[in-house]
Amino acid sequence: MDESAAAFTTAGCNMVRSESGWSRNDRDVERRVVNYLSRQHFPGLRCVEVESSQGVVTIRGRVKSYHERQLCINCCQRVAGVIQLNDQVQVEGWEAPTLALVGA
Repeated sequence: MDESAAAFTTAGCNMVRSESGWSRNDRDVERRVVNYLSRQHFPGLRCVEVESSQGVVTIRGRVKSYHERQLCINCCQRVAGVIQLNDQVQVEGWEAPTLALVGA
């Protein structure tokens, strides 16, 4: 982890963000998203990693259900300063189906 990395501990989960050129606005957006997620009544949302660059927010992590994933996305989109959201949140226990060639 480089010197510009910051770490949050919320409800026992570490949320680590690292970015080379931090701006105050990006840190504020990240803090608002993290705070908003931590106030929800779903503990899994507290472990989602949040990173922002020029208003483009990326969320990563694993949640227990599709409902939690959609709630996380909706919450992030409601935060002031989020211009675009890159969703990289995965649902535990779900793996993407593999494509098979029929008749091969």
